[in-house]
Amino acid sequence: MNLLNAYREKDVIVRAGNVADLIALVGRISLKNMEAVELIGIPADIELLSQLDEHVEVDLVLQDGERELTRLEALRESGVAEDIQIVVPVAPGFGEAAKLACRLGYPVKLNIGALDLLDVEENLDLVNFYLHTPDLEEPLEFFHSFAQALFNEEALTMWDIMDENPAEVRYITDQGNEVLSRRLTHMPVTGDMSDFLDRRKLQLLRERGECSQCRFFVNCNGYFKLPNPEFSCDGVKRIFGTLKEAVKKLQEDVDKFYDEFEEGPEKG
Repeated sequence: MNLLNAYREKDVIVRAGNVADLIALVGRISLKNMEAVELIGIPADIELLSQLDEHVEVDLVLQDGERELTRLEALRESGVAEDIQIVVPVAPGFGEAAKLACRLGYPVKLNIGALDLLDVEENLDLVNFYLHTPDLEEPLEFFHSFAQALFNEEALTMWDIMDENPAEVRYITDQGNEVLSRRLTHMPVTGDMSDFLDRRKLQLLRERGECSQCRFFVNCNGYFKLPNPEFSCDGVKRIFGTLKEAVKKLQEDVDKFYDEFEEGPEKG
């Protein structure tokens, strides 16, 4: 609660490890300043979430995908909070949990942590699942927003999509330290965090390394080069490339539709 007191004038996402604590915290702050709540794990008493205001957005962060799969199904059947997003940490076996959450009709967001756990093949399998499963109704992030940015030729970046742009969002540790993001908790930052990404972008371009030659830099902005600047993005570019190809095909279909619409029906 002391941490919340320090941020009473800011929009906050309230994080807790169990439902009872979460409800108690939410009851002590103004709803107008609360963007969402984040519950770590899916506990057995998940139905207590029904005590939250129906307009409160809830992020459920999976901790043990395999164990919690059955709880995801029970959660959907219970009709407890409707406005729920499932956050799936990228770790071995995460793909099946993400697929099930998608099939159950939840919006899903991947939580990218340690990059050595970023299995490219499992991500590509999930990308293809998302692109080619016609009855999915909710987005799977980061794939959805990244593809949308490519389609609309927008400069939306991975930092924005993952809610890690320090000009807009800060992560507060359990010790009360304000850091760049959950995955960069231990990375020290010099200077003002508000312009961190602008400074980082210029640095990467001046270094003339992998980022300066990357066709996805405008939408990635070196997201995968932290905390390890030596991380090779070959696999990441395969993921981005798959999304780019899907966007290209979609754009061709859209162009074809409008061409045929403008020509009108053939006269016989």
